[in-house]
Amino acid sequence: MFHTSLYNVSFCIVAFLLVLSGCTPKNHPLFSQIDLSGEGFSTQAETHLSTLAIPPHRPPRRTLSSPLLRGINYYPQHTPWEKFWPEYDTTVIQADLKRIHEMGFNTVRIFVYYTDFGGPEVAPMMKGRLLNFLQQAQAHQLQVVVTLFDQYQDYHHIDNARAHLAQLTEGLAQHPAIAAWDLKSESDRDYAYHGEATVKHWLMNMQQFLHTKVEQPLTASYANALNMDDEVNALDYLTFHYYADERNFSKTLHTLRQRFPDHALVLGEFGYHTWQNHPSDPHPQAHQYNYFQAILAAAQEHQLKGIMAWSLYDYPVIAGSTFLAEMSHEQHMGLWRLDNTVKPGYLALQQPVFLVDAETGTAVTPLTREIKAVFTLKEAETVRLSLKQMDTGTSTDWMSLKAKQGLNTWQWRVSDETLQGLLTLKYRLQFQSQNVLPLFPSVQTQLTLRLD
Repeated sequence: MFHTSLYNVSFCIVAFLLVLSGCTPKNHPLFSQIDLSGEGFSTQAETHLSTLAIPPHRPPRRTLSSPLLRGINYYPQHTPWEKFWPEYDTTVIQADLKRIHEMGFNTVRIFVYYTDFGGPEVAPMMKGRLLNFLQQAQAHQLQVVVTLFDQYQDYHHIDNARAHLAQLTEGLAQHPAIAAWDLKSESDRDYAYHGEATVKHWLMNMQQFLHTKVEQPLTASYANALNMDDEVNALDYLTFHYYADERNFSKTLHTLRQRFPDHALVLGEFGYHTWQNHPSDPHPQAHQYNYFQAILAAAQEHQLKGIMAWSLYDYPVIAGSTFLAEMSHEQHMGLWRLDNTVKPGYLALQQPVFLVDAETGTAVTPLTREIKAVFTLKEAETVRLSLKQMDTGTSTDWMSLKAKQGLNTWQWRVSDETLQGLLTLKYRLQFQSQNVLPLFPSVQTQLTLRLD
């Protein structure tokens, strides 16, 4: 999997993908003249996108068993990507899943490589390792989103892909640890290489086939949420990834809600690299905190059904690795450093309340005039905010507000003096509530506005 959290790169990719999808009208019907029952198909269909239509019937939509997927994307720190399954280590997996559970996550997303698992003839040893992972996840009270066909490019051999699915999923249709199946991660990145119609034909075929093999919900994740089109109507819920500017995240969510009002939405990947010496896009480590706060505030405000961070760990440079052979932003996307210390993004996950600039939806800065707080309560109550003076440890009441059951969003103006004290950590806000429902279980009561 390749990630482009670098703003200048990601904007170019988004623009490029929009150009690719822009050749087709937004309301364009798909797949009318493609035979979804056969093994092969004519690539001539790619030049006749205007004649395609969605199959008229789809299975009833399945719902996620959990009200919220609080997830992390996972590879072991020293055997990520293509090393994960060939060098599978049950001891490492056990320790990592224990850590993931203790961090407050309830879901872990993993990736199954088509070639590593034997292609059309699934290797029993590899399936055994998948079963072991599921069993260990269940033991640690975690559910799993299984992402299929990672790094897969063979869109022209549907019979082989079907054989792979049939063997891999046999006996797993009701496995209690599986929250959902993710058919393909970021298939929209492959439009430029294989053709949009080719990729969508394959995706529709696999959707229909997998629905007959498993009982859990089915999704497919998109690198660019705006590339979702009519082909996603057959999915049980929609998954998209986001690494771009946090100020545009709410706009993306609003667009998705308008286009797909009946689908549950899951943010399958989000993250912020912390490579401070990146040659073209250096990021301060501390801003990972602010980025996570902004994304999580918007996700809670728009009531997404899942939020899955990328990723658990920073990674070392690994000789021969597809993605990690040289230093890049990929080494710096985690919540844990190589020295086993936590990073600012993890501190943001611990917040019971997310605080952002009310106008921009991003980090509070010296230019902020209004602060917005986003939080959820189990039941209505009067919530108190107090200011704690860090040098003396004394606290004074600042405001008391009546909060309703469920989602709350507050906005209030703040003086320059108070704002300066909060930004310099001279003061911290304390949130006092008996029944706050944090996105991630937390004992934190002190709210930090800004760390960079």
